[in-house]
Amino acid sequence: MNISDEINLISTASNTAKTIAETLRILIPENPTKKNEYMLDEKVKEKILADSSIPLDDRLALVYGYSKIKKKFKNKKKVWDLAEEYFGRGKEVFAEKLEELDDDWLDFFSDKVENTNNEKIKVFWAKLLSSHLNNTEKKTELAISKKLISTLCLLEVEDISTFHSLCCMTFDSQDRGISKYPFIYVNENSSFLANCGVRRYHLASLDRLGLIEYNGPESSFALPKKTPKLKYHNIIIEFTTPDRVNSGNVRFTTEGRVLFDLTKNECMQGYIEACKMVWDEKGYKYRLEEI
Repeated sequence: MNISDEINLISTASNTAKTIAETLRILIPENPTKKNEYMLDEKVKEKILADSSIPLDDRLALVYGYSKIKKKFKNKKKVWDLAEEYFGRGKEVFAEKLEELDDDWLDFFSDKVENTNNEKIKVFWAKLLSSHLNNTEKKTELAISKKLISTLCLLEVEDISTFHSLCCMTFDSQDRGISKYPFIYVNENSSFLANCGVRRYHLASLDRLGLIEYNGPESSFALPKKTPKLKYHNIIIEFTTPDRVNSGNVRFTTEGRVLFDLTKNECMQGYIEACKMVWDEKGYKYRLEEI
């Protein structure tokens, strides 16, 4: 969809919106530079105001909202173009999959996208949309909810940094691919976590946002009774202790698990050693193997 089509849709209340669309096709090149964009905008507004076939109130409304409409369109178009690229199956399939999405979800998502001016965040929204299309098609448990979309709009820089650190301290289940286990021992590894920029109030913030469960350092979680084989980058960990393994004070919510898949995580230096110290203190039996 190009700029003129978008304006045409926005102006459906007017039977003469075609006149505006035709004007836009003539006046706006495919890639206007910042140098001439202002002048082009003014010409479009002049054309709209001069078009007596459109009721005056409609003309004033279109001119008043033109810059905002255009900005929203450009934000959305950038995200859609990037999402199509990440989706990687061509324009037609991308458009078909968009049509299949729930209208309420897509409207909600589009509203957030249209008001995003930061280029890095646009890239993130695009990856999120591509992931949602894939997950919806496969009917997985990891479709992106409106709750997660709202949460993403509320994240502060510290929240993003903390969540990224948690992702870098997370084990993959080799028995069930969807399961991820962050081993965060708040009391036992307090110095290590502090050096990684992870403090209790950071975890409490992520808990309030609904990305993790954290009920304080005295409340902990455990691995399943049938202890899964775990993987941390190139290391395989297999617990052989008969008791359930305490995995620390944090676990991902469904929304956090989805966001984990969209977050680039790296191997954190010293993390395995920090975990081993706790496991040894607790008397767990385990095997580590590099692959």
